[in-house]
Amino acid sequence: HTSGLFVMPLVSVIVTAYNSLEYIETCIGSVLSQDMQDYDLLVIDDGSNSRDAGLVVDKINEIKNTRIK
Repeated sequence: HTSGLFVMPLVSVIVTAYNSLEYIETCIGSVLSQDMQDYDLLVIDDGSNSRDAGLVVDKINEIKNTRIK
């Protein structure tokens, strides 16, 4: 879908993360492996302790996929 010059994805996948370091990489990998490609993935920290929140951000940055926000 287009809105002006900005192309919006058909679907937004929203994942809440609460102290989920051991699962987040598997979760993100599962979403990214889907056949449908017209989506963005929003990972929302839901109050994790500061250590886990920072490590989840590091994991997301390691993946380097522009659909992850």
